[in-house]
Amino acid sequence: MQQTHNKSTLEYRITGADDRFSATLAVEVQEAGVEVVHLKISADRPGIPPAIRLSWKRPIVDVQGVWHPNGYRNRGLSPDWFAGYRSNAASSAPVVCLFGGDGRSRMTFAFSDTLNPVVCKAGVHEETAEFHCSVTLFEEPGAPLDRYEATLRVDLRELPYYDSLNEVQQWWSGLPGHAPSPVPAAAREPMYSTWYSLHQHLTPEAIETQCREAAALGCGTVIADDGWQTANNERGYAYCGDWEACAEKMPDMAAHIERVHALGMKYMLWYSVPFVGVHSRAWERFGGKMLYTVEERGWGIVDPRFPEVREYLIGIYERAMREWKLDGFKLDFIDSFNLPADRELAFGDGRDFDAVPEALDRLMSDIMNRLSAIDPDVMIEFRQAYVGPYMRKYGNMFRAADCPNDAVENRLRTLDIRLLCGETVAHADMLM
Repeated sequence: MQQTHNKSTLEYRITGADDRFSATLAVEVQEAGVEVVHLKISADRPGIPPAIRLSWKRPIVDVQGVWHPNGYRNRGLSPDWFAGYRSNAASSAPVVCLFGGDGRSRMTFAFSDTLNPVVCKAGVHEETAEFHCSVTLFEEPGAPLDRYEATLRVDLRELPYYDSLNEVQQWWSGLPGHAPSPVPAAAREPMYSTWYSLHQHLTPEAIETQCREAAALGCGTVIADDGWQTANNERGYAYCGDWEACAEKMPDMAAHIERVHALGMKYMLWYSVPFVGVHSRAWERFGGKMLYTVEERGWGIVDPRFPEVREYLIGIYERAMREWKLDGFKLDFIDSFNLPADRELAFGDGRDFDAVPEALDRLMSDIMNRLSAIDPDVMIEFRQAYVGPYMRKYGNMFRAADCPNDAVENRLRTLDIRLLCGETVAHADMLM
């Protein structure tokens, strides 16, 4: 089935709907050069929908580059047969900007569903010198549904590309359930991370020495990264899951943090949220509650659709905050809460959600709500590429993805975050 619609400057088409699922669209011109396309998909009873695509075309006139959140150094035009730009709550965001050599947008389009898997595309069709643009839904395994609504926003005004993208983040922030978390003042201060200087070889003495030097340089917070929870320094996650301070490295975490506080610095601690390793006690408890496992590496990704999994993770952070007087958390690898394409999604058996994105939203929302109830100024940091609109609900700091010893890449990635993060703080990757 396909449906076309001509009530706009562009022609939109829906393809992929079948006998079970019907799809309709309505175009609304909000102002000159800005139109929104309201998409509705429905079925008589819940089911797994087929891949459904909303598509349109745009002549390639004075377009020299394409920006999307995971582009990094690549701003090139792609052919129409490329795979597209994937996003969901925990990875990237559904927005694409086509820009000219003058730095102005020629077309910026964004999708309102920033929670579920979406594939955006703007590819060059060689025969006609047009961009074939689309937003594709339901390509990845998901939960049954009988109703779905979302909106495509298309901005054809030739604004500076950064203004066009800033309007997108403002639009997202105003959608129901997208309100960003407030940012504490400490999150805007320079920070020191232990990662590149110490890696997993952490000791209280080493961290405190670094903190004395960092404080003198104006840093207000230290982030103790991976290594505090295990004596194993082989850079894997097979020992994650229990999240107890390693007695050999950190014999008294509370006293150590108190000494850092006495230096005038706040203290944040790293956690790899979804990972539970085979060498942890938690593996025995949650081995049957995994979204998937990475057997050759020795760890699994817990399934957030189990309420006991969510409660376990939240409880870990609450206890650490209360007992160790933490000021914040670097919550890592949120993007691993994604089912690989070759895995089937199981339902029921104690899960209180069918959809993984909805369960992740509940987990991360509860983490922020319960930690901020202990300390309204709690700092929660996420790492690129999980820096989209939903992540702004759950945290107040974004950091550039790892780019060790690469100043140009670091600057570029930090700028890419800032284009969409509004008032949420953007930090560079740690200096090496």
